[in-house]
Amino acid sequence: RNVVCGKFGRGAVKLALLVEGPSDVKTMPILIRKLLGEGVRIIPRNMRGKGGVLNVRKVRAVIGEILRENPDLYKVIVCIDSECTPLEEMEDRIQKVNQEMILEIPVHYVVVGHALEGWLLADVEAIHKYLRVHIPPSATLDCKPKEVMRRLFRKAGRNFTSDRDGPRIAEMMDLDRAMKNNRSLASFREAVRDP
Repeated sequence: RNVVCGKFGRGAVKLALLVEGPSDVKTMPILIRKLLGEGVRIIPRNMRGKGGVLNVRKVRAVIGEILRENPDLYKVIVCIDSECTPLEEMEDRIQKVNQEMILEIPVHYVVVGHALEGWLLADVEAIHKYLRVHIPPSATLDCKPKEVMRRLFRKAGRNFTSDRDGPRIAEMMDLDRAMKNNRSLASFREAVRDP
């Protein structure tokens, strides 16, 4: 049972999503809807890189702007790619940022295991269905998942375009299966579902 929809009723929840880039804006709402259902309204914002999501003043300003237009906003999810930085180190950095983020609305920072493509690669079966190529299990662990994705697409005779292919793969994903291969995707689920 969905905690958020069960508590507030269908269609009542507005969630802001602050991310690093345009492909995140297109793909991450699909993952949120898979977790919360179609009734959630997602307000995505491209913060233009890691500097944007780690800049407390900029994040506060964007949240303030969203709140003025959406006073019934339920919470904010801020996603930051770890790239090749260990997850624990990134979690320490965002904990410091989060301590400065004192707002009247819950703000949840989530470290994305290397990059969004790492989450997509975590569902090896979805990637296999999409590309019809064998995916080595180690592909999900690489700290440069966008490069891994490009190699897999080349192997399939295609070019990877994150804005086009990310959302398509996300639609095919089994998130429960993917979460077993990527701890940060499970953290994302908890941040999204946590009332």
